[in-house]
Amino acid sequence: MDFKYRFRIISGVIVFYMSLSGLIVAEDLRLYVGVLEECSDQEFSNHNLSKRIRPLFMKKEAGWQSLEEKIADKTLYPDETRWTIAFDGRCLNTFRGIQKDFPQKFEWHLPRIIAQIPDGSYDLPQFGEPNREFSGFTAHHCYRPLVVLSNDKCTDPKQWRSFSPQKAVIDSIKPDFLKHLHQIHFTCPDVDIQNPPLTVAKSYKSKTGNMLVNIETKCAVSMWFYIDQYGKKQNLSSLVDWKYILNDFGGDNDSTMRLVDAGDYDGDGDSEVVFWISRYNRDGYIMFYEGFEKFIEFSWGYH
Repeated sequence: MDFKYRFRIISGVIVFYMSLSGLIVAEDLRLYVGVLEECSDQEFSNHNLSKRIRPLFMKKEAGWQSLEEKIADKTLYPDETRWTIAFDGRCLNTFRGIQKDFPQKFEWHLPRIIAQIPDGSYDLPQFGEPNREFSGFTAHHCYRPLVVLSNDKCTDPKQWRSFSPQKAVIDSIKPDFLKHLHQIHFTCPDVDIQNPPLTVAKSYKSKTGNMLVNIETKCAVSMWFYIDQYGKKQNLSSLVDWKYILNDFGGDNDSTMRLVDAGDYDGDGDSEVVFWISRYNRDGYIMFYEGFEKFIEFSWGYH
């Protein structure tokens, strides 16, 4: 028996026994992306803040998937996860998350309540002060959410950085902004819908010249646009709003989106970009990937 043959046999036996002992499990092949949240338990209050980890998205061989799609499948939620906080292309703290009591049956509010809690022995970072910027429909005061990963791939190869877009950029996307205003049936007192006043909110540019531009108008309407280095434009807000525009209820047509983080979480050389998103009776998160050609959503309702 030659050495290579004996090595294959021994390796196979080792893997077999490790599998039986639980050291190698199917979950090890899954990449999880979630968020660490810290919010109050009362409206318009910054008291009684508590931390939770929301597992949002999972990647297996078949690609990215929102955990909302199979929210009641307990096998997709590890009892414990070792999370790494990703922020601005850097890995911050690593800590352990523990799954809270998993519901025994499906209920409509599962996407809102399923979460892990951080092991209390870790000192986790906070950015800024708790406010309503990421509170959404509930008006609870929250710290800014932080992306957490089940691996340590935090780098952002696109190197997204804040910038101020020039007037020519704003003029180029204004027609698409106005088009979407009509799609969401926008109305606002004393505003000319054909020529509303536009304000540039915090926007971002990559090292290759791609842009994420955030435009606002009165009555709390804002839209995000992705413009690649060749000038091709996409109204990201229109993409994520479209299924809500098509439903029978008109009160949830438009959304508010805030950038949370960008990073190459799956190590494929391109950055994924996570946004917090809120609309009437619904909050959650969106992740764009494959150069903003695709996105997945994890969101929940309140009534």
